[in-house]
Amino acid sequence: MHSDKKNSFWLAFQFVISLLVSLVTLKLNLLHFGTEIFGSWILIAAIWGFGSALDFGFGTAVIKYVAEFNRHSKTEINELLSSIFFVFILIGTVIFILGLTFGNIIFFGKSGAVPVIYRENMRLPFLILAITFLLQYVGVFFRSVFEGMNNFVISSRISLVQNITILVGVIIIYQLKSSILILSFIYFTAGIIVLFLYLVLFRKYYVDFKLKASYFNLTLVRKIISFSFSVQLSNIFAAIVDPAIKIIVSNYYQISYVSIYETARRFTLAITGLFFAAFKIILPKTSELRTLNEYQEFLKGKAVGYTRVGVTYSGVFYGVLSLPIVLFIKYWFGYQDATLIFLMLSLPEAINNAGYTNYNFLIGIGKTSIVAFVQFINLLFIFVGLTLGFVLLKNNLGFMGYFISDVIVNALILYFVKKYSKISITGFFIQAKLYKTLIQVMILSILILVIFYTHINLMFVLGTYTLIMIFLFVNDIISYFNILKSFLAEKLGINT
Repeated sequence: MHSDKKNSFWLAFQFVISLLVSLVTLKLNLLHFGTEIFGSWILIAAIWGFGSALDFGFGTAVIKYVAEFNRHSKTEINELLSSIFFVFILIGTVIFILGLTFGNIIFFGKSGAVPVIYRENMRLPFLILAITFLLQYVGVFFRSVFEGMNNFVISSRISLVQNITILVGVIIIYQLKSSILILSFIYFTAGIIVLFLYLVLFRKYYVDFKLKASYFNLTLVRKIISFSFSVQLSNIFAAIVDPAIKIIVSNYYQISYVSIYETARRFTLAITGLFFAAFKIILPKTSELRTLNEYQEFLKGKAVGYTRVGVTYSGVFYGVLSLPIVLFIKYWFGYQDATLIFLMLSLPEAINNAGYTNYNFLIGIGKTSIVAFVQFINLLFIFVGLTLGFVLLKNNLGFMGYFISDVIVNALILYFVKKYSKISITGFFIQAKLYKTLIQVMILSILILVIFYTHINLMFVLGTYTLIMIFLFVNDIISYFNILKSFLAEKLGINT
C-alpha cells in the first residue's frame, strides 16, 4: 500500500511533466500547423474527449467499490471487475459508432463546423482519433482499478510514458514538417502503449483479480448503476462544456479563436489538474466512510487540511504567479487575448481547487444525484455566459460565466455537505481558510473588469494583484514550503 505522500508526490510530478509537455507540444503544433488547421484538429478531437467521459460513471464506480470491497468484502471484487469490464467494452463500442456517425454530421456535413477547405484532410485523422478513443476508454478501466487500490504511483508512471511518447512524436513531426495525419497516428501509438502497460502491470500486481465472463453479475451491475448513473450525468454535464465552447466559438466568432481559447485553457487545465491529480487520493478515502461520526471526523480533520492546501495552491498559481504566467502566455504564444481569457478562467478554477475535497466527499458517500444536480446548474450558467458573450455582447467577457456558475455551485456543495454531515459550515469555512479564496476572486474579478474597460497597463494591474496575493498568502506559503522541504529531505536522505 502506497502512502498518501508518495501517491501525491507521483501524481503531482506526473502533472508537472504533463504541463511542460502540453506547453511545448501546443507551441510546436501552432508553429507548424497554424491556428486554423490545428484549431480544426482540436475541434474534431474534442468530441472524443467528450466521449471519454461517457463511461456512465463506471470508472468512478470502480474506484469507489474497489476501495470499499478491498476493506470490507474482497470476495466481491472479481465479480465487480468482470461485470464492469464487459460493460466498458459494450459502452465503448456504442460510443465509437455513435461518435463516428454524429461526428461526421457535425464536422463534415453540409453546414459542418470544420471549414470546407480542411474537411477532406481531417476525415482520416478523425477516424484514427476515434480508434484511439477506444484504446483509451478500455485503459480508463484498468487505471480505475489501480486508483481504487490506492496505487496512484503506477497510473502516474504510465501517464508519464504517454506524455513522453506524444512529446517525442510532436518534435519529430515539427522537424520533418509532417502532416496532421501523422499527429493523429502519434496519439494512436501512445494509446496502444498505455493499454499494453496497464494489461501487463494488472496481471503482475493483482494476480488474484480475474476478468471472466463467468463472473459477470447482472444484479451487481444493477446495484452499481444506481450509483454510477448520477456520476455519469455529472461527467456529461462537465464534459460537454469544452466541445460546446469550441463549437460556439467557431460558429459565432472565428475558427482561429479556438486555438487562442485552447491556449488559455491548457494553462488553467494543467494548473488545476496538478492539484486534482495530487489529491485523487481523496475519493478512495471518502468511499470508506460509513457513519455520521466518520463523516464528521473526516471533515473536521483531513478535509480541513486538504482544503487549506487547495486554498493556498490557488493563491500561489492564480495569484502570486499570475503575472509570470500571463507574461509567458503573451510572449511564448503571442496571443494578447489568451492572457485575459486565462485570468477569467482563473476565477472558477481557484474556487474549484478550494472546493475539490467537498465535491469528492459527496461522491464518496454516495450522494451522486446531488453532484449531478450542481453540475447541471454549472452547465446552465456557463451556456448563459457564453451566449451573452459571443452572440449578444460580441466580446470575450462571456467567459466570466464560469465564475458566476462556480460561486453558485460551490455554495450548493457546502450546503449539502452540512446537510449530510451536520457540521458547522461557518467553522469549516474559517478553519479551512476558505475566506482567503473569496477575497482572492473578488479582487481578481474587479481587476479583470478594470483591464477590460479601461486602458490601464495590464502588467501594472497584475503587478499590484501579485503584491496583494503575496501579502495575503505569505504565511501559508512559508508553512507549506517547510513541510515540502522536510518531505523531500526525508526522501533524499538529507539532514535539515
